[in-house]
Amino acid sequence: MTQRYEVKGKLGHGGLGEVYLAYDTQLDREVALKRVRPQESGEAGSKVLASDLVREAKTLSALQHPNVVTIYDVGSDDQGPFVVMEYLKGDTLDSVIERGRVTVEDFREIVLQTLEGMVAAGSLGLVHRDLKPGNLMVHWLPSGKIQLKILDFGLAKFSRSAVPQTQDHEAGIMGSIHFMAPEQFERLPLDARTDLYSIGCIFYQLLTQKHPFAGSRGVDVMVSHLQHLVTPLHELRSDVPPWMADWIMWLVSREMDDRPADARTALQYFLEGKSGLRSAAPAPAAAPRQATAPVRQPAVPRQANLPPPAPVNVPLVPGARPRPGSHASSRGSRGRPRHVDGHVKGLPREHIHRASVITGAVILGIGAYIGWRIYDGRDRTKGDPRAILIKLAGDAPEGDSASVKELVKLAGTGGKDATDCLAVLTKLKGEEVPLAIAEELETATGPVRDLLMQAAAAQPVKESILTLMKTAGDDVDNAVRGRALEAIAKACTPVDLVPLLSHAVKFQEDPLRTTYYKTVETLLAKEPDPDRRVQVLAPALKSAGPSSQPAIFHLIGATGSAEAHQVLAGEISAAGDRRRAAIEALKSWNAPDLSIANALLEAAKTGDRDVFTGAAARTFARVPTLTSAEVVANFRKLQPFADSLRSRSEYATATGTLGSKEALEFVTEIVNGPDPALASALKPELEKVTKQQAAAVTLIAGENNLEGSNAIILAAEPGDAQYSAAVNHITGWRSSKTRITWDIIVPQSMDVEVEVVQSSVRPGSSFFITIGAQSTETSVVQTTNSDTFMRVNAGKFKLFKPGAWRLYLEPGRITEKETLMNIRTVTVRVK
Repeated sequence: MTQRYEVKGKLGHGGLGEVYLAYDTQLDREVALKRVRPQESGEAGSKVLASDLVREAKTLSALQHPNVVTIYDVGSDDQGPFVVMEYLKGDTLDSVIERGRVTVEDFREIVLQTLEGMVAAGSLGLVHRDLKPGNLMVHWLPSGKIQLKILDFGLAKFSRSAVPQTQDHEAGIMGSIHFMAPEQFERLPLDARTDLYSIGCIFYQLLTQKHPFAGSRGVDVMVSHLQHLVTPLHELRSDVPPWMADWIMWLVSREMDDRPADARTALQYFLEGKSGLRSAAPAPAAAPRQATAPVRQPAVPRQANLPPPAPVNVPLVPGARPRPGSHASSRGSRGRPRHVDGHVKGLPREHIHRASVITGAVILGIGAYIGWRIYDGRDRTKGDPRAILIKLAGDAPEGDSASVKELVKLAGTGGKDATDCLAVLTKLKGEEVPLAIAEELETATGPVRDLLMQAAAAQPVKESILTLMKTAGDDVDNAVRGRALEAIAKACTPVDLVPLLSHAVKFQEDPLRTTYYKTVETLLAKEPDPDRRVQVLAPALKSAGPSSQPAIFHLIGATGSAEAHQVLAGEISAAGDRRRAAIEALKSWNAPDLSIANALLEAAKTGDRDVFTGAAARTFARVPTLTSAEVVANFRKLQPFADSLRSRSEYATATGTLGSKEALEFVTEIVNGPDPALASALKPELEKVTKQQAAAVTLIAGENNLEGSNAIILAAEPGDAQYSAAVNHITGWRSSKTRITWDIIVPQSMDVEVEVVQSSVRPGSSFFITIGAQSTETSVVQTTNSDTFMRVNAGKFKLFKPGAWRLYLEPGRITEKETLMNIRTVTVRVK
């Protein structure tokens, strides 16, 4: 050992060698040191493993990523080569699994970080080939957030095409058998899809505490993989969203071609909340309870069900701090050294064949038994409460209201019967069936009501939809209301929004507020035409109360439709409470057009100037199709109506957001003009306008950087979205009503491309960039932490008209009370 590293103790051993805790005397830090342990196969075997260890180090050194363990150094001494890597204090996923199945929220974070690391590995053509819970570690950051690290690339290979399965010196397959893909047993070429299968097995176990492919012996586990004997995940975790359960089953598809092509594809589908699982024929009717042999169950798109009781979820981060001293590549649960188990050593093909034959015979026997029970069923099933399931076996069963009643009665017994009844109810054919489901739903309670809500979503009629609406709005149990909203999202069409929006007021300060609006947005998304969305939403304004109107206006504005502007302008031109609600909605309205601003100007002339003058000024300042000179011209039209303390104050505040040369001249003119009251109101704004005018950027060929320090932040409330000199970026942007702008001067017609340098720890959000009449929506890119920034392309724009313009950065999809993103710079590249 070199003098630089002082070994403090052994941590454990992994696939290629032993791992020690060491101290780096030069950099004053603890590190993990890995070296090859002596092999029983002698010197030749040890040399091979030593070479593999160095290869692993080179592999990881080429893969610098926050979600992959970092290699610091490679050295050699009289005991052979060693690798120095970061020392992590945390728990491997096998320890996490031992504590209990994780919550859906923690699971989502693990998925995102795991796939981010695998995307980086895939970019180098790297296939890990030995992914298992022990090779994924949860490391706690000082902030309390988690960071997942992928470890132990000892079996990894670089390849841009399929690579063969690694074999040990006795021709046995290496790896952990519960997480190995079928092609690894079949000795077929491997690629990124092999890793995704292993990841799917890990994710399945995280959520269920069960291996997807199980068995008491190694051969049983292998047959389970090869025959694809897996229980669909949704049968074990009903709280997991349907798309997420299907997404995991997609990863563990039997055939490689049925899985995602690579980690990037899997991540994209996950971020979009959808599964790529291929549709398959529904599973056959369940066999009688006496049949106990395993039955092959293909992974099919999820049908909602009522699972049997399961252990209570536990959060990923325990109440106590994680214990120190556990290294990801060396320690297992409770701090004991882990040994690689379940290795398959040269398994003879006849064993595989024998197991397959036995399993096939069992399946045939069960099929024959079911067929015998169905034959002459009037006698054989008499007195059997599950006779209805046998009677309705098949892909398209025919039934009536009596069939529905029998199924509901049987579902009340719970367990597997409830799951089977739901599967039948969702596909049961017959003119009476949907209405019968609706009638049963109206009086059902407890778990049976949950089952019927799912069945109603699959076979909706007006009566069941009304019951779902009532349940979502009025039930005392928030969990039940949430499930009703999920059913509504599946069952309803955009036309059904009007009765749903009547409940908007009940969700304003409600725990289900986010779920409610996601349901509304899901229904809106079923209508691709923005104008049609407005036509569906607009009638709801007439029936909505004052507290619900702002929410409906917000939804109308989010459509981005030209018809939405006409609706809002019409509401402003009308009298009454809806006019005030429309003005309030303007605060969260993306890119209002000139018709809205002109409607406010006319209202200021004839109505309450205190209300309309400030609103008109704010709106004119935000109309993206107006140059700065045109905005100032409209401000001059408004000037006579700023004749009260409130109107002067709001007018002055709106004027202070301008930053062009024309704006500075206008404000200076008023401050030095004959109206002392208005001059007094605008005098404090003069300094702002002067500063903003100086920060305006004249676009030239190449890159033009709009710094966060020079941004004009139109915050919806004090403290929201502010620039911090300490971290040199804009942070704390949480409100959907806050906008960030920069003034740009366009000297001539030009084509530009906009990029945003941003960071975000939350996926699923988006933002708009608007210049003139053009606007683009771009997804926020998740980064490993808030201090890691990425350059994100936000689209191309063609600027036809010279003059001073404003570039708007506005929220798209945003989760309330969570930061949208941090912004360091916006770059405008002129071609």
